[in-house]
Amino acid sequence: MIIPNLRKLTCELLVKKLQQYSNGNRKYITMKSHTDLFDEAGPPRLSALLRQKKQDVKEAPTYFGNRPSTFNQSYDSDVIVSFINHNRITNLD
Repeated sequence: MIIPNLRKLTCELLVKKLQQYSNGNRKYITMKSHTDLFDEAGPPRLSALLRQKKQDVKEAPTYFGNRPSTFNQSYDSDVIVSFINHNRITNLD
């Protein structure tokens, strides 16, 4: 898990920069449209969004303009934990 204060500071900076962004890079535009996922409640919020849309947890990176194959960031581990808890998954094999 990421140290909460570090995540908070990093997310605040990222959201600020994304809000100021005005060029046409699709990845940044995608990230800009999901800035609500960059706070401490972001991983559970993304997990709930995935459940609502009946998507696999491996689709989480697509909300940030990444391919599902990039599913290895520390943020993703928090999404996984939240996804498992909210879906009451007990068989982890």
